[in-house]
Amino acid sequence: MSVIIGYIKNGVTYLATDTRVIDDDRKRNEVCECNFKLRKLDNGIIYGVTNSKYIRQFLMVNEDMFTPDTRGNLTVQHIVIDILPTLYILLKEAKLLDNDKGEKPFFSSSILIGFKGKLFEICSDFSVFRYEKYQAVGPLSDYALTKVSNIDKNGDINHQLIDAMRICTKNTEYVGGPYLTINTDELKYELTEED
Repeated sequence: MSVIIGYIKNGVTYLATDTRVIDDDRKRNEVCECNFKLRKLDNGIIYGVTNSKYIRQFLMVNEDMFTPDTRGNLTVQHIVIDILPTLYILLKEAKLLDNDKGEKPFFSSSILIGFKGKLFEICSDFSVFRYEKYQAVGPLSDYALTKVSNIDKNGDINHQLIDAMRICTKNTEYVGGPYLTINTDELKYELTEED
């Protein structure tokens, strides 16, 4: 379980998440860049994946599908036409789709994507949304959204996103620090310890 928060300020997209992973009654923090819940790509795209560590790790080895269009832009149209079909085929071939009863295909995660002042979500049902200012995805995203909707635009965005993550931590053991942030301007990971 995880929460990914995205925020846009002055043409820069920020993402934040936690590092906690709980499975088989083991609680640990993944603080190695090789397994972060947020990823940065050489083409300037950053993204985060909620919930499934298997899908997150699977996408890490298939990141070449996340590309801007031929004009160097990222749009809903490009995601729907060029990225989603590849994502669907790869997840289907890897047997990572959950559609046992003939339902529409879905997968057990959401993907939040940032690119040069833009923020998109690929939902578990393969629908795509673009957000103008901010969004949080994951099971506890409502807690984070309350804080993020009141961000002080003149304050440190990373610090305020981490404060939103801390609110989630107070409400479940499944979210915890250190907290991870990245933005499309610097493309550097920053880990902040839990208070």
